[in-house]
Amino acid sequence: MLLGLPLALYLLWFMRASRAAQAAGHVAPKLGDVPWPWLIVIAILLLAGALGAYLTMGGAAPGGHYEPAHVIDGQIVPGRITR
Repeated sequence: MLLGLPLALYLLWFMRASRAAQAAGHVAPKLGDVPWPWLIVIAILLLAGALGAYLTMGGAAPGGHYEPAHVIDGQIVPGRITR
């Protein structure tokens, strides 16, 4: 999804700019005038940021035992990983 976000935003801008240009009597932008290098660079930066966030928000080390969430005396005890 992150790779398609810059293109989706550009297409939204393109539709709005085309309507505004036609309403004002100006020449509408052409879809072939897409700034592909900028869209690719932005998509790569978003992908790198998402990958970096994923890698830094890691979980517990392998080898633990998962205790699922349970109820004790009417209180919910969240799940956890024990060693």
